[in-house]
Amino acid sequence: MPDRTSGGPRAGTLRPRRTAIACLLGAAALALLLPAGRVHAADVVIYRCTDVFGHLTVQNDTPCPKGTRQKKQVIQPPPPMPAYRPVERPPEPVAAATPAPVATADVPAPAATPPIADRLPPPPN
Repeated sequence: MPDRTSGGPRAGTLRPRRTAIACLLGAAALALLLPAGRVHAADVVIYRCTDVFGHLTVQNDTPCPKGTRQKKQVIQPPPPMPAYRPVERPPEPVAAATPAPVATADVPAPAATPPIADRLPPPPN
């Protein structure tokens, strides 16, 4: 294959071709990345039309017909909602093996609770 970068009848034709291909690939990559950005919705135009009889008509993106009073309102759409992401629950802790109760001679046994009749208030007179 002849060397096209130094001398010869077709000298210098390879470098411009590579540059053109590189530019085209760069432009194609940029074109693919642009739609991936945030896409904003267009503003919505609302027209309130009132005719001579006082009848009200509300329409969007189409101006009122002749002979009616027009009130134009431009509304910006709300920002897009974030994608739903379910909340991950933390893993349940593994119950540790409970140690066997240790009996000690120093701790007195709890006192027995008195019967319910002993805890009730005295009857009214």
